[in-house]
Amino acid sequence: MSELKWIGCRVRLRTALGIEELGALISARVFGGVPFGGREDFIRDEVPAIYTSEPILGVRFILSGEGDSEGYLLEPHVEGDLLIQAGREAVEFVDLGPVIALTLQEAAEVTCETLPLHPQ
Repeated sequence: MSELKWIGCRVRLRTALGIEELGALISARVFGGVPFGGREDFIRDEVPAIYTSEPILGVRFILSGEGDSEGYLLEPHVEGDLLIQAGREAVEFVDLGPVIALTLQEAAEVTCETLPLHPQ
């Protein structure tokens, strides 16, 4: 089977912006206007979370956190159905974290830290 990888990142973001405002900034600067939403879905039990309304090359991006000293976390999620179609049990990613961090750091109100990207 040929090598198959998805795009992904794990970036810690620190900002005074709220989660929706940060999602709008990421949408505009990184994801070509694909909006974040779904806060009312409570996809993370412990913290607020939003996700891209549409997959980007098969990947939904989740932004979660309370914005406190831990900041927010931007990370990928590949739907299980897509894994089954691809005949995969785990996902390998091409890490776009450094590019995303560089793009977002141009916004004066955001500081970024890239984190190791683990297989899903």
